Amino acid sequence: MYKDYNIGTIAKLLGISSETLRYYESKNVIQPKRDPDTGYRYYNAWDLHMLLQAKHYQSYGYTLKEIVHLFQKNNLESISDGLGDKEDVIEQEILLQMNRLNCIRQNRAMLTDAANSIGQFRIERSPGIFRMNTQEDYTLYKSPEVLALIEEWTQLTPFIYSCARFPYDNIISKNEGFEFGMGLNEEYAAFLNIHAGGYIQYHPPRMCLHTCIPSDSGRYLSLERIEPAFEYMKNNGLQLKGDIVTQVVCMTRTDNEYHNWHIVWIPIQ
Repeated sequence: MYKDYNIGTIAKLLGISSETLRYYESKNVIQPKRDPDTGYRYYNAWDLHMLLQAKHYQSYGYTLKEIVHLFQKNNLESISDGLGDKEDVIEQEILLQMNRLNCIRQNRAMLTDAANSIGQFRIERSPGIFRMNTQEDYTLYKSPEVLALIEEWTQLTPFIYSCARFPYDNIISKNEGFEFGMGLNEEYAAFLNIHAGGYIQYHPPRMCLHTCIPSDSGRYLSLERIEPAFEYMKNNGLQLKGDIVTQVVCMTRTDNEYHNWHIVWIPIQ
């Protein structure tokens, strides 16, 4: 009788499905013995360790087809080159996860900051912000170019956020018009390959008056809501120096009403 493992045992030991075992066999990666009477497959020590090597490659993220391709190489340098390609992929995945971790920590810090900044004012440097508009006031843009960019940017979560802009000229002329869209902090721009130009604006870091203004669907953000900040600036000899940009740090919906909290950056001199 055979002293080797049957297909059920080898599958259980290695956590590999019977279908995967048959696939490797079809590609000549392993060659189990066949019982001439029953047709059952039996796997020896060579098969066990070839499958262990396959799991080794699989843990790096290789597909079954890629694993077979590695097994078909007979040159250590070419195998090393193949592993190097996967090394680059894993490195990018780690970089993505590290940035996600940094982003969620920033998000939590901003929630605390928002809670403590309602009706409060302080002077600090704003982050550099890239932004694009999805709408003017509450009218959504529908041009194919803008829609394509919106689709592209929505794939950049969690690094993007809802973002308003009150143009300097509108503020000076008491024009209530504003722009709304998506923003992204400069520290993530290189990683995500975002550059200014076309529909993408860039607002460099500036000394700003910082505050938080809650709003909701019944009382939305407007120049009137920012008026207490303007009054604070007047009383402290500060002047507006450019566009006001906001970052929505959180949104909720209760009692059939939307609520959000804007961190507001008002450039000053």
